[in-house]
Amino acid sequence: MTNIYIDVCCHTPNAHLKGREVTGDCFAGVYIINEDGQEHKFQAAIGIMTNPEAYINAAFIALVKAKSVGVNGEVKLNSSHDVLIGWLSGRYGIKLQTIKDISSQIKELAKEFDQVYYQVVDKKDKGITMAKILAKGQKTLSGSKPSEAV
Repeated sequence: MTNIYIDVCCHTPNAHLKGREVTGDCFAGVYIINEDGQEHKFQAAIGIMTNPEAYINAAFIALVKAKSVGVNGEVKLNSSHDVLIGWLSGRYGIKLQTIKDISSQIKELAKEFDQVYYQVVDKKDKGITMAKILAKGQKTLSGSKPSEAV
């Protein structure tokens, strides 16, 4: 089974302040390990959006990237974001139309694999750590790295 790990990094201006913006520059990290142990690493700037929107977009990107490297068997999509996994597995309902639309695209894309499993993993999991490093390696639209942005 191929394991796919995803994480995001969103730079939200003044995130520590009450009444702050709820959107920011968001970036995805995708770390894929296929059945043979071969690793694939991807980074993507995914735009200005909310954190939940970033996670659902990262899941879509991850499956697209998995297809691009020849994965078509059983896949386990791993994330530390419980709500994302709840949406994708059907445990949680989705209220926002933008997230519903991307979720529908993910369901269609998932049909191209033998089976897709969705799993919540700890933030300290090695695969999630690698995905986070990849997400943080991107530059914001203002040119600074997300981890450096203030």
